Amino acid sequence: MLRDRLREDEVVQTQFMMVCDNELYEPHATGRWRDLAQMPRADFEAEAEAFIKPDGVFVALRGIVEATKG
Repeated sequence: MLRDRLREDEVVQTQFMMVCDNELYEPHATGRWRDLAQMPRADFEAEAEAFIKPDGVFVALRGIVEATKG
C-alpha cells in the first residue's frame, strides 16, 4: 500500500527510496520483511528499535513527510 501511495508523488517517492530502498523495493524487500517476520522475538525487537531510534529509518521518513506537506 505504501508503494502504491508513493507513486502519487515522484519527489516523495525518490526521497523514500534514498532513505530505505532495501526496505520497500525489490529485489530485497520481500526477503527482508519475510526474514523480520520469522526471526526470534528478541532479534525482531532489536531490528524494530533500529527503525525508530532518533537516526532510524522511520524518523527520517517522518522528516520527509513533514517537509513535503503542502
